[in-house]
Amino acid sequence: RLRMDPKTKRGKLNSEENEWASDVTNLIMILTELCDRDIVSFEEHAAENTKVSAEGIVFQGMSVILPLITEEILSFPDVAYRLFYFLGTVVQVYPTKLSSLDPALFNSICQSLQFGINDHRVNVCRTSFECLASIAMYHVSEKRKSQNNYSGLSKQLIGANTTVFIDFLQSVFTFVVFSTYDSSLLDPASNALLALIACEETNFESMLQQIIASQPEEQVKERLQQSFKKLVLSNGVTLSFDRLNRNKFKKNVHEFVNEVRGFMRKR
Repeated sequence: RLRMDPKTKRGKLNSEENEWASDVTNLIMILTELCDRDIVSFEEHAAENTKVSAEGIVFQGMSVILPLITEEILSFPDVAYRLFYFLGTVVQVYPTKLSSLDPALFNSICQSLQFGINDHRVNVCRTSFECLASIAMYHVSEKRKSQNNYSGLSKQLIGANTTVFIDFLQSVFTFVVFSTYDSSLLDPASNALLALIACEETNFESMLQQIIASQPEEQVKERLQQSFKKLVLSNGVTLSFDRLNRNKFKKNVHEFVNEVRGFMRKR
């Protein structure tokens, strides 16, 4: 049912899919608005005054919508932006509910986010990075509070894909260094990168060493080594998520990109 537009090579929705995508967008917008409520009353539509938890409706709605989301539907104007804005809102309003998410649902969120951070639309890409950063920061914060290897999103990672944060780390790092993107995306990408480094600190070190080892010239290896060191240590940066530290890390990322982008592209 998906037709390709010969000019853009992107999926083009027929009228039936167009209407369905519009319905999905409207439902996502309703669920987003419900995130600001505690109770939803159906007294106007029922014989008795029926009240239910807004939180329950939001997560039930999410469990219905996410399995239906495909790359084709995400290419429709407004669907992707509304979806990632909704997911980011859910993370901020109901952070403790993340640890009880069904692993399959969590995996659907991650698959959608992988699409989002590589999308050409600036607003979609930005909201995807913001949502990803919120999820990763929640996971790290919960693990630090409990000092338990099975806290945070550990159950979801085991049930879905234990390498999901590693995969995101590689994707975001590749985006920052090698992709061509709107300059306004570097800050949200930096926030996501910091959170993912905190999630996968050991694996991040291994990834950097692999990148350095892959360089054929010793001079380039040395330059990369110094650049990586400044990225994670300059300006007193730590793996905390307070505003001051995030701003310091953003500054480091900007300097890192300006410094290494040229010779990294020549690998």
